Amino acid sequence: MKAAITLLALLVILSGYFVNESFAEISENQAFLLEGSGFAVTEEIIKISEIDLGLSSQDQRGSTINFLVHDGFITLNDDEFLISNLEGKFLREGKYIRINGEVESSSGFDTSISFFGRLVEESKDASVYGFTGRITT
Repeated sequence: MKAAITLLALLVILSGYFVNESFAEISENQAFLLEGSGFAVTEEIIKISEIDLGLSSQDQRGSTINFLVHDGFITLNDDEFLISNLEGKFLREGKYIRINGEVESSSGFDTSISFFGRLVEESKDASVYGFTGRITT
């Protein structure tokens, strides 16, 4: 009986090493689409925001994967910002995202942005991140 319990415990422990779940994985040289909506809060007003970015992962160093944003836009109420120079990093192999750079407003002004995202949940085909950040005009 003692041997059966030991064998069962060993089987449960080893099953963690051999059972692999399939999740959306981030690796080098892949294209991704980052899209979402939410709210931007200022001291005076709450604005509806939307983001739509096309990005591609670059090189990996340790658990950090660099990426470039090639195309996209960010919208705050009726103000649209086009991508001019954005780059970022997937940190800890995709558990976190950092995006920094400049966007151009529809009126022609350059605006700097900085976002940080945390992985909320992931599935086989997609991942959900929660973002906080700053848009400085």
